[in-house]
Amino acid sequence: MTDIHKHSSDLLMFRQIFSFPQRRQTLRRLYYEVDLPTSSARHKERDADDKSFEKGIIDLYSELSTWGKQGSNLTVAISSSEDLGRRPLDFSMGLEHWLRPVRDIYLSSDNADLPELSCIRSLYIPDIKRNLHPSVIGWIISSLPRIKSTNHSALAKALGSPSLRNLKSLYISLEESIPLNCSYETQTEDPAYPDGDALNLSIRKLAETSPLATLSLTGPWLISPALFNGTAPFPYLQDLNINAAILTYDGRWYYTGDPSFVNRHFQFGTEDTEQGEAMLNGEVPHWWRTVPDPEMFHALMKSMAEAMNRMPRLLRLKFCMAMYLTGDHGIFFWYSETRPARWEERRCRIGLIRAAKWEVPDEILELWRERVGWEGVTLTDNKVLTMSTSIGKDQDTLQSRHYANQKTITIASVELTPHQECNASIHENKRGKARRNLIVQFAH
Repeated sequence: MTDIHKHSSDLLMFRQIFSFPQRRQTLRRLYYEVDLPTSSARHKERDADDKSFEKGIIDLYSELSTWGKQGSNLTVAISSSEDLGRRPLDFSMGLEHWLRPVRDIYLSSDNADLPELSCIRSLYIPDIKRNLHPSVIGWIISSLPRIKSTNHSALAKALGSPSLRNLKSLYISLEESIPLNCSYETQTEDPAYPDGDALNLSIRKLAETSPLATLSLTGPWLISPALFNGTAPFPYLQDLNINAAILTYDGRWYYTGDPSFVNRHFQFGTEDTEQGEAMLNGEVPHWWRTVPDPEMFHALMKSMAEAMNRMPRLLRLKFCMAMYLTGDHGIFFWYSETRPARWEERRCRIGLIRAAKWEVPDEILELWRERVGWEGVTLTDNKVLTMSTSIGKDQDTLQSRHYANQKTITIASVELTPHQECNASIHENKRGKARRNLIVQFAH
C-alpha cells in the first residue's frame, strides 16, 4: 500500500510514476494539494486563485479517470506558496502579511465538467485556512460514482460562511452509500450523538439565522435530531423537504427487525467465499430491518414535531424514510397549510407503505395537534383512530369517511383495515370559521 502527498505542480511527475497499472493498484491514499499563485484578497488575484484551483482539480480528475476501479482514498487541500508552513517565517514582511484574511474558493466557470472517477471510494476535505464554497464541494463530489464515504465537516463549515447570510433557498443532495445488508456494522458510534452531527447542526443554524425559506435535503439524507433540536425558531422557513436515509451519520439504524424472518435476496454456499465476504461488507441485500426502532425513530420524529411548532411561516413539509429498492416499509409524513380568501386549512398526514408498521406515540400526536390546532386525537395499534371535539354554539361538525363503502357518518371512532383510509376533519362553519384538518392515512 502506498500513501502519496503531491502538489498540483507535481502532477506531471505523479503521472510518470503511476504510468504502469501495477503501480496504480498499490495507491491507497492520495493527498492532493492544489497550489494557488497568491494569498491576496484583491479582486484580480482572487479570480486567479479560483481559476488555479479549478484547473488543479480538472487536471487531477483527467489523470485519474483512466485508472479503473481499485478504490483509493482522496484528500483535497489548498495552499499558496506564501502560506505559513510552506516558506520560512520572514518578519521583515510584517505581521499583517500573515494575518490578512483569506477568502473562500469559488468556481470560476459554471460550465466546468469533470470526468467520472471510478477509482476513488473516499473523499476528505480537511479543515483548512481556505474554505470551499458549497457549490465547489458539490462539483467535486458529483463525479465520484463509487464514493462510499465523505467527510462532511468541510461542507458543514462552508455552510457557516458569511457569504450565505442572505441565502433564501438551499438544495443539497448527497448520495450516501447505504449498506444493502442490514447486518452490516458501519462504524463506531459517536458518543456525542446527535450533537456530533456537524453537517445537520450547520444547516439548522443557517435556517435559524438566515432568511432561508426553502430547504431540500435528499440523497437519501443522513438525518439526525441535530437538524431539529434546540429552542430557537426557524423564522422564515416555508418549504421543507427531506428524503431521509435509514442510517445516521455515525452508523445507527432507524429500523430494526429479526434477520430470521426475512430471507436473503441471494443465497450462496459456505464454500463461496467471495459472496460471503460481500455479505459481511454489506454488498449483498438482506433487508431484515422492516420496523422502526422505537428509541431511534421516535426521537427523530418527536424532534421534528417540536421543530414544526417553531416554524411560524411553514406552509409545506414532506418527510420520507423508505427502504430503497423495495420501498415496502417506507414511512411518509406530510404537512400542508393553505390560506384561501375566506378560510385557512392546516393538514398533517402520515402514510405507511404496504408492509410498514408504526404505532405513533401519544407525545408526537400531541405535538402535531399543537400545530394543526385540533384536540382529542389518539392512535392505537395502527388500526383504531379515536376522535372527539366539543360541540359549541358554532356547531362544528366532526366527520369520518369510511372509503370502503363510501358512507359518511358522524361518530366518535372508526376501526380501519389496511385497505381503508380515514379522514378526520373539522369543517368550516357557516360563519367562515377556520377549517383545520388532521388526516391519518394507512395506505395499502
